This record gives sequence, C-alpha cells and structure tokens, in this order.
Amino acid sequence: MPYVYGNAWVFGNAIVKDNAEVFGNAKVFGNAVISGDAKVYGFASVYGNAIVTGYAEICGFAEVAGNTKITGSKVISGNEKIRD
Repeated sequence: MPYVYGNAWVFGNAIVKDNAEVFGNAKVFGNAVISGDAKVYGFASVYGNAIVTGYAEICGFAEVAGNTKITGSKVISGNEKIRD
C-alpha cells in the first residue's frame, strides 16, 4: 500500500503505488510515477514524466524531472537536479 503523509502533495496525473512513500514537504506532480519501495521526502520534487522505482530515494531539495527514470538503490539528495 502506498503512503502519502505529512505536508506532501501528489497532484495532476501523478501516481504513487506499491509500497512507495511520499512524505515531509515533497511534491510529486505532472505524470510522475513513484513505485516499488521508493521514497520521496524532504522538500524534493518529482515531476514531468519522471519515474522513481525500486529502493530509490529522492530527498533534500532534489528535483527529478522530464523523462528521467531513477531505479535501484540510488539516492538523489541535496540540491541535485536530474532532468533528461
């Protein structure tokens, strides 16, 4: 079961599924998909057509956008910005 809690926002056509978590002040929007055991938290943003799956974590003030796919156990943190 996916979890969205805290001050997190999921809007637009975004999807959070499986055991994924979005929390803190994170935002997931556009056509983004968060799945598997992935986590998006802090002030992170995932948007566009981005996919975050597996055990990946997006945190801090990081942004993942466009047609980017983050998989496995990768951690995107701090002020990193990943776009296609």
